[in-house]
Amino acid sequence: MSSPLRRVLSSLKTPVSKPWCLVVLPNPNSYHAITNVSSPGELMFHLRLDSNFDLDEYCEANPTFGFAANDHMPNKPLSGKPVSTTTDWIRVISDVNRRSSDGLTVHEVLADLLRQFPRFNLQSAQDAEEAINKIESRLAEVASFKDSE
Repeated sequence: MSSPLRRVLSSLKTPVSKPWCLVVLPNPNSYHAITNVSSPGELMFHLRLDSNFDLDEYCEANPTFGFAANDHMPNKPLSGKPVSTTTDWIRVISDVNRRSSDGLTVHEVLADLLRQFPRFNLQSAQDAEEAINKIESRLAEVASFKDSE
């Protein structure tokens, strides 16, 4: 069974009619994470992909979020008809002391991914798979992933 992160990121291979947006709650550029009162030292973010992104809707429903759009879509659908879609939210969970191989915390890695996401090439299934692997390996250094409840 694939991890929740792999399942969400695999959507990047889906032909879409609008650019994919990577959405993270809370915004890792402004907030270090949501702290879990029942598990001291545990930090949490929520992440999803959304090709039907509506900025006004997000602003109204969420006091803070970070997002990045990627418009490196194929000129023609990878397969089938292009769609607009939104993935389920997943939880990105980390320990307050956990760091990546280059010393970054989970919020720093997420902020870096938001900066990099617009530049990922998603024009073919192979390109999308390379982007998925890069995102997954980077986040796996600092976090575990669970489906949101």
